[in-house]
Amino acid sequence: MNPTNYGLNQFLQPNNAPISQNGEGFVSSYDFGTDYDRGAITAYSIANLSVGNAQLATASIGTANIGTLTFNEISGGTATLGGTANGNGLLSVKDSSGTERVRADNTGLTVNDGSVTMKNSSGSTSFDYLGVVSNNNFSFSFGTVAAGLNQNISGTGDTSFTGGTLSFTLGRASLVLVNISVGMWLVGTTAGGVNGLGIAKIKLNGTEAARVVIGAAYTDLIYQSTFWLGNLSSGTNTFTATGLGPTAGTTTLNIYGYRMGYVILGT
Repeated sequence: MNPTNYGLNQFLQPNNAPISQNGEGFVSSYDFGTDYDRGAITAYSIANLSVGNAQLATASIGTANIGTLTFNEISGGTATLGGTANGNGLLSVKDSSGTERVRADNTGLTVNDGSVTMKNSSGSTSFDYLGVVSNNNFSFSFGTVAAGLNQNISGTGDTSFTGGTLSFTLGRASLVLVNISVGMWLVGTTAGGVNGLGIAKIKLNGTEAARVVIGAAYTDLIYQSTFWLGNLSSGTNTFTATGLGPTAGTTTLNIYGYRMGYVILGT
């Protein structure tokens, strides 16, 4: 019997059946292994698949639910651990002995028997296992006029110390500590009371911020210090050291030397 006389192919399948229409893109189960198994499957759609072991060179997966995943290298854009769908996230980093060293979970970040190192934008370490690295966190500057300045200041008005100006620029509003230490004494004779005082001041942007005062009894060299701590606006800030001598008698205020400076403590 010739099956073609009855509209059948050699496999007794109807010639007009979809599986018999190779020219339309259908492949019979008899030909699948021969045509594809020895090559590569470039496009496929699988509804349900259970794979014991698989090696994928390149794969594009829309959504995957993986119970256990072992990898040597992973990269990508955003990794989200936890959330409304799967509860509290957890990231655990262990050493070669299996001891957990770093743990990030919904309560925060914990480092066990290790250290955290943070670097600033210039690549300098700002925080390490010893704590805050002050030199890389707090900007500071000090100006010193060595002993022997011997600048005499009268009582006719505020007089700036020689070289007694420091300016700095803040990129944002910050907490700043300003300080000055002055070696000074009164020269000459003067009446007592307020008119017999010698005053050294810190002026911040033209406004008095702090002062130290000596009276008529200080005719020998004495060192006095004062400071100002407060918030300053962004931009350029300038502070100056000034003095005011007694307004009575012939006494002047002698500035033997001083040290002034500032520390930007941050926001």
